[in-house]
Amino acid sequence: MAENPEQPLVVPHQGVPVDASSKGELSIVAKVFLEIADQWRLTPGEIANTLGLDDSREVTDLRAGHLKHMARDTKYRMGVALTIAEALEGLLPMPTEQLDWLKQPRVRLGNKSVLDLIKGDSIEDLLRARDFVYEFVGR
Repeated sequence: MAENPEQPLVVPHQGVPVDASSKGELSIVAKVFLEIADQWRLTPGEIANTLGLDDSREVTDLRAGHLKHMARDTKYRMGVALTIAEALEGLLPMPTEQLDWLKQPRVRLGNKSVLDLIKGDSIEDLLRARDFVYEFVGR
């Protein structure tokens, strides 16, 4: 099923905005995303690629709560990454197991790992990673 980045972002089990508040605080969704990115051991540059940001300085701003408005594409990518994490958590509850699974090269992915696809700057690769994880967990 193709996703449409023009549709409003819907993150499962989250009824909160993705953007930072006017007080310079991160939204819950952004905080959770950054925690997952840390569990996946993504560098600031890799986080920027995943979210379609221009560079790692924007990730620094995001962590500091200074990136108050994100592009719709960035919000959408964040939501896709969160759905990947949620799906994996149901089957592999330990973060180390999840990371090991994400890092394993897959023939069906051209000998790339799911994490390689997540870290890329292409929304198509991120969606491909999500679809592969969904297939793995039986969604």
